[in-house]
Amino acid sequence: MCFRPPTCWRYCFGSMIDLLENCVPHYHTFIENELRKKQERIDDKKTNWTKDDKASDCSENMCKSFLEFVRERFLEIALPLRKCISVLHTHVAKSYIGEDIIEGLVGLVHSIDSFQSLLLQTNIVSEVLEQLFCPPERQQPFSFESSEGAEYLLNNRRIECLYSLITLEDSLGKLDWPDVTHEETIRVFCLQTSSLIFSTASSSFKLHSVAMKPLNVLVVDEAAQLKECESIIPLLLKDINHGILVGDERQLPAMVESNVSLGVGYGRSLFE
Repeated sequence: MCFRPPTCWRYCFGSMIDLLENCVPHYHTFIENELRKKQERIDDKKTNWTKDDKASDCSENMCKSFLEFVRERFLEIALPLRKCISVLHTHVAKSYIGEDIIEGLVGLVHSIDSFQSLLLQTNIVSEVLEQLFCPPERQQPFSFESSEGAEYLLNNRRIECLYSLITLEDSLGKLDWPDVTHEETIRVFCLQTSSLIFSTASSSFKLHSVAMKPLNVLVVDEAAQLKECESIIPLLLKDINHGILVGDERQLPAMVESNVSLGVGYGRSLFE
């Protein structure tokens, strides 16, 4: 999800940065397009309204306010961004992504939630907000000399989100991410960076084909039910430091007796 567009982290981060930086010009473009569509519909109907009347009608009755426009676009972008952050935080190893980035992702979610809560308040004046959002900002949060009103607080939150997004985008961009066009590359990346791998005993042989750091601990669950030939598959992985076989005598024993196991003092399975 986080490696392929349109849900990849680069797209999600870039879309939110673009909205928070350029929402005013985007809104003006939106208004121009709506007026053009309105004009085309009126021309098709061959009405007798004047152009000024038509533009006024569209602006007052049909077109969204700046606040409505930002709310709608923000909610559209925030949902996939939150999902992407959740995937990065949960499924990419902390040892690979780094503690600073993990903390930054957590802080970004809080900033986005705070911005959304303020954006959905009913006391926001659209015209004031448009004036505050007008100049693009790429700097750390600052305090206004006359920071009165919800619009000023909302603008501060916008700058906080922007700073976090730009910083994290730069940090994440420096990591060696897999080639998104090949599913196998993504699979290998996940195995190489994982701190915990779940696999059946028989499927663990696939790990031999992946260049990865040695596993510190191998745990074979329900080992009493596995035949010797099954248990030995994960134990053949290179440079395992510790191997633990988990089971008890009440589990059903392996169905096949092994002469090799008997020869070295085992029963039907390595667990015995």
